Formats: sequence, C-alpha cells, structure tokens
Amino acid sequence: CKVSYQNYLYDQANRDEPLINKDLDKIFSDLKNLFKKQGYVVDWSDLKKNDLASTLNTLSMASPFSLEEKQMLLESKDVKSRRKKLEEILRTYILDDFSNTTVQ
Repeated sequence: CKVSYQNYLYDQANRDEPLINKDLDKIFSDLKNLFKKQGYVVDWSDLKKNDLASTLNTLSMASPFSLEEKQMLLESKDVKSRRKKLEEILRTYILDDFSNTTVQ
C-alpha cells in the first residue's frame, strides 16, 4: 500500500489552537436554540474550557444531526472547514420549526 497523510498534516500541527469566543458565538447561539427546541440540556461551560478543535469535534458528535451530516463533519480537512460546515448544517436546522406531522 502507498499511504499519504498529506491531507491530514493539519490534524496534529494546530491541535492546541485556543478557543476564541467569537469563533463559536454564532454556533453556540444556534445550537442552544436547536437543543432547546428538541429538549436537550447541555453544560455549555465545559465546552468553553477546551481548545477550538476539541470543542467543534464534541459539538459535531453530540448534535442531533444525521449520520451523513456527521460524516461530512468528520471528513472536514481542517478546523476552519469543520466550523464552516457546522454553521451550514445548523442553518438548515434552525430554519426547521420541527412541526412536521407527516406520518409515513
């Protein structure tokens, strides 16, 4: 096998990037609204103690997203693209009022 880790060099290089509140203000706000709508309770103070990558990873795993959405987040090349994809996914959930009563 020929293995190349070129696309994953960022994974370890900037692992300890500090969490800057402005990086996640919009995401936290949208997630709080989403979790409230769905009845989830989250301890937000623990999340803010981690670095940016750990916080985004935790939010991605714990959020009530589809398996496909979580896979898309998992496959993000770096923290910045993961944050952007997380924001995009959240935007679609925030627009949904969860009042669909369709029976299948």
